[in-house]
Amino acid sequence: SMSLNTSSPFRMVYLITFPILAMMPFALTYCSDLKTGYVKNIYTRELKKKYLLSKFIVTFVSGGMAVIFPVILNIMLTMTVLPAAIPVQNGTFAIMSKSFMCKTFYSNPFLYVFVYLIIIFAFGGIFATLILAFTRLIQNVFLLSLSTFVLWYMLDQFNSMVKNLIDFNISCETLVDMIQRGPVHSVWNYVFVGAFWLVISFVLFFSTGMKSDSY
Repeated sequence: SMSLNTSSPFRMVYLITFPILAMMPFALTYCSDLKTGYVKNIYTRELKKKYLLSKFIVTFVSGGMAVIFPVILNIMLTMTVLPAAIPVQNGTFAIMSKSFMCKTFYSNPFLYVFVYLIIIFAFGGIFATLILAFTRLIQNVFLLSLSTFVLWYMLDQFNSMVKNLIDFNISCETLVDMIQRGPVHSVWNYVFVGAFWLVISFVLFFSTGMKSDSY
């Protein structure tokens, strides 16, 4: 599987383009609704809060689906040519003894992959909704499309500095990487980082949406 192959170029491309994949299905539609004035027609038919909440949920789900689809497809293709053997802890794999769910990986790899698919889905949804949050702040569609990619890259660049200080991963790229090149030592690392950006996207999207869309 590309997700567990440290030398796979496809894995690196996937991790780098992760926020772009998350954005592609639905994240820019809010920007389009605003620019075309379509949002005004929507507000005449339903409550503003209902529209914003629906947009947020659909964007989250579509972003999550967009990022897990290539991983699931890769796993299915890999299973057609390689046996589903239990991995041996002999240095072949990058999952170390202190890594998150290390024992699960070497005893039940399918459960390990399933948990990571949930993590990947969640972060895909979060980065898709961040586009919604930035829509009112960044008017240019091209710059808006790059905003989460820049954030993704910056978090990864500052990660080593933060990790050396408090042993905590802020890099979302590291958190969605199944081989845990970090590594990640606690489930709370995933929960805290995911919850932080989800709250940021939700609050920013709703506060700017409710304040600005006064139709």
